[in-house]
Amino acid sequence: MNSQALTDTYRERIIAVTGGTGFIGARLLRQLSQTGPKQLRVLARPTSSIDLIKDLAVDVIFAPLEDPRALDRALEGADYVFHLAGLTRAKTKAQLMDVNGVGAGNLAAAVRRSAPRIRRLLHVSSQAAIGPNPPGVDAMGEIQHPAPVTWYGESKLEGEKALVANIGDCPWSIVRPPGVYGPGEKDFLSMFRMVKSRFAPVIGFRPKYYSLVYSEDLVTSMLAVAACPQAVGEAYFAADPHVHSSRDLLREIEAALNKGAWKPPLPEVLVRGLAAANSLVAPFLTKPPLLNLQKLKELLPDRWVVSTEKMQKDVGWVCPTTLKAGIAATAAWYQEKGWL
Repeated sequence: MNSQALTDTYRERIIAVTGGTGFIGARLLRQLSQTGPKQLRVLARPTSSIDLIKDLAVDVIFAPLEDPRALDRALEGADYVFHLAGLTRAKTKAQLMDVNGVGAGNLAAAVRRSAPRIRRLLHVSSQAAIGPNPPGVDAMGEIQHPAPVTWYGESKLEGEKALVANIGDCPWSIVRPPGVYGPGEKDFLSMFRMVKSRFAPVIGFRPKYYSLVYSEDLVTSMLAVAACPQAVGEAYFAADPHVHSSRDLLREIEAALNKGAWKPPLPEVLVRGLAAANSLVAPFLTKPPLLNLQKLKELLPDRWVVSTEKMQKDVGWVCPTTLKAGIAATAAWYQEKGWL
């Protein structure tokens, strides 16, 4: 779907976005604001920072996912709803399940009650809901049997199930991104900082392969899926069709920063020990540490690779940004903002 068709889809529509104050949500709102919507509503928590969207013409409505009445008011008459709100890390599994699982069900139920003529609810899940590739599977398809390996993955899978169970007859679609990088992303920032320090160790002695998606491309994929009639009731992986190894990623960061880094392999037993130590102190920290036993379950598998064939066939969307171009743009943004 070309840009004019997307603009025509969302022009003069009432659009509601959860998670609109975050990394991807703010980019989605910027692209939506250019289509001429009738109203852009941002569903936020009272504690949410609006710094990323304060220059946009949006209506910020305080509507936590656990508050049905607030959700009903915020979603009344909406034509499109994009659900991005959620947790990526938490101290307990219960916290993740409550926000990512129960919260998605609450939102879907509110859409059914307050926006029965909705054109689409677009739910952003995660590759983690399906899990890493089992032995012998080069690329995971959307109908692959889900086998999440982390609390986060389990909570995102529960969110998908809760959506379907509570949405009724309203049209919905799901997008499952893999690892997302781009300007403003904070988890990948650590890799850039390691390269800048010229010390960027990798885990294990075997190569590890990943699907990735550039942040702006993820947003365009969401807009395309929500506008596509064939995508109703379907889930899609939104990713760069090219497979990248961890060393590929580090090499592109080296090129973007014009720095070479020592990349020694770390024995997995050593990384397990560090993760275990971090997990022991996690209950006493304000935020969960980046490396813990849960994160380790994502880092150890050799392959987190998905197929993009269904997305290309049904929606006609193909990720346009190469890893080289995306990493270069990300590095330039980090440097401009003083993050590196």
